Amino acid sequence: MSPMKKELLRKEIEVFLEKDVIEACESAYATLVVLIPKPDGKTRLCIDYRKLNEITVPDSYPLPRMDDLLQSVKHTTFMSTIDLKSGYH
Repeated sequence: MSPMKKELLRKEIEVFLEKDVIEACESAYATLVVLIPKPDGKTRLCIDYRKLNEITVPDSYPLPRMDDLLQSVKHTTFMSTIDLKSGYH
């Protein structure tokens, strides 16, 4: 990775740490980080999880049906939604 990209990566990581999107870790495991340019000139930090995906065993149960989910929340008092900003962070 070029020194310029390393500096961009360092800044992105600092921002994510400040916003509590990520936290420091001393794990023995790591995966590739890729900086992808956005159309507006900024960069997007992406994680290459292809190796992890190769060994991950998928869940064997299906997702619940939408009408069943709506039926289960019919009598709730409170509901909330999550705003997924910038593609999940």
